[in-house]
Amino acid sequence: MAEAVGSISHFFVTLSGSLVAEELMRDVFDITVENSLHMPDAATIILNDPGLKWIDDPALAPGKPIEISASPAQAAGSEAKRIFDGEIVGLEPEFGPARRIQPIAPR
Repeated sequence: MAEAVGSISHFFVTLSGSLVAEELMRDVFDITVENSLHMPDAATIILNDPGLKWIDDPALAPGKPIEISASPAQAAGSEAKRIFDGEIVGLEPEFGPARRIQPIAPR
């Protein structure tokens, strides 16, 4: 029988070896990690950035190392597991009503 998989409760983002500021995490709209056997892993972080404060932030500059960890909702107090380790390769601003940025970080 297949093991039941719970939902993810907490994501942790590390840039250049340090956890990102709480202010940045509050602006996270979505985190997607794609793993493939035949292609490099990729992660996309969508930020809600109506004031355009993150687009020129040096912490999100291309080439910066990034690590994403997650802990499951049902395992309170358990250690987060790394699900992505790579570097930022670009930012893709979306200039619509929502003004979001997508830092893309393939391995």
